[in-house]
Amino acid sequence: MNHWRDSMSTVMFGLALVFVMATALFALVGVNPKNDEYSNLPWVYSGISAAGSIACWVISSRLGRLQNAK
Repeated sequence: MNHWRDSMSTVMFGLALVFVMATALFALVGVNPKNDEYSNLPWVYSGISAAGSIACWVISSRLGRLQNAK
């Protein structure tokens, strides 16, 4: 069971990193949009990605703590 927690902690940490990169990319599109049709959509996606990153990081750290406690 420890291997499962370790694997899930690593997967969640990887997803958190992917969400951080998505946040940065969407923010860059929001700063310099190529089309006027984008309006506020990149900022919405950037906020959702930031929230996803925080959620995955919290889950990853909790799974890591559970593994270290045992």
